[in-house]
Amino acid sequence: MARSDAGLSKSKIDLIIYCGVGRGFLEPANAAFVAKAVGLSCDTFDVSEACMSWVRSLQLAYNLLAMRSYRDILVVNAEFNVYEHGIPNIFAICSPDRLKYSFAALTVGEAATATVLASSPKKWKFRFRSAPELAPLCNLPLPGFEEFCGADVRLGLNGTHQLVSFGSELSKAAVRQMIAFVNDTYANVDGIDLWLPHAASEANFRLIARKVGVGERLYTKVFRRYGNLISASIPAAIVMAQQDGMLRRGNRIVMCPATAGMAFGLVEGEY
Repeated sequence: MARSDAGLSKSKIDLIIYCGVGRGFLEPANAAFVAKAVGLSCDTFDVSEACMSWVRSLQLAYNLLAMRSYRDILVVNAEFNVYEHGIPNIFAICSPDRLKYSFAALTVGEAATATVLASSPKKWKFRFRSAPELAPLCNLPLPGFEEFCGADVRLGLNGTHQLVSFGSELSKAAVRQMIAFVNDTYANVDGIDLWLPHAASEANFRLIARKVGVGERLYTKVFRRYGNLISASIPAAIVMAQQDGMLRRGNRIVMCPATAGMAFGLVEGEY
């Protein structure tokens, strides 16, 4: 459907990027199996940066297209993390103390998206800000993770393949950091038609919207309907905002994800 919407034949795709948390393989690239499934012999690689993965893939694709390394790029994700590793464990919150780092897993939704990207003379701005000292606040470890990090009591509290997210502390940090990031970047936010966040909490982003003065121009409906869609949040928001009549071609938009890591993005351009 993504190809047909873009008016492209299958043979025009010359790179597939697979991104996100959900994956079937650590080796080889999951994108290779996407290419095989759709019958393509094109370049493939994966991008892994939690909920920021789709936006990072967008940045890589933009630069690769600008260098004319590729003509048309397909970005794919498949966030089906609850079914494989979540049920029934995420419902087994055995004590009130565990709520503070386990409740967020109950808000995770599932989705798959496919986005076709082509070169354009229109310029986009990619800005990022990171706070790696906050990385332990949200983690989903693999077996043997202890060999890849310093000791921290917050890591792996629910075991491997299970999400640990100190939601309250994480949210406070995200709100504080994103407000500062927007204020440092934009002297005036009136020129932006729509802001598209990674939707991990509708209430937090409504607070940010009030603080930075964007009001109802921040699109927050994804979380209410589908929960936290991880790397699929922003592409899902684009589709929903178009269906709602809030997003049209020619609009000036800013994608503004705040994700585990912690990492923050402000990606601005004309849709």
